[in-house]
Amino acid sequence: MIERIGEQKEILVFYDIGSAKMNAEIVQEMYPDRTIEISDAPLIEAGYVAVITAGLGSNLQEVKEKAEAGYKKGR
Repeated sequence: MIERIGEQKEILVFYDIGSAKMNAEIVQEMYPDRTIEISDAPLIEAGYVAVITAGLGSNLQEVKEKAEAGYKKGR
């Protein structure tokens, strides 16, 4: 999975089921030289927001915050 994204150092992961989250956590441990954030926001909705926000030049933390913002408000 990580090999497909090349040399990117900051990665935001969205998942659809619990076992995918566990896999993402394992990947975090396997690649300590990369910043891998895991988002608990809905895959499709938050993924769309993340793509737009990243495309506008935001950093990883800003992208994660924007992607999760709508989800957290609705809770």
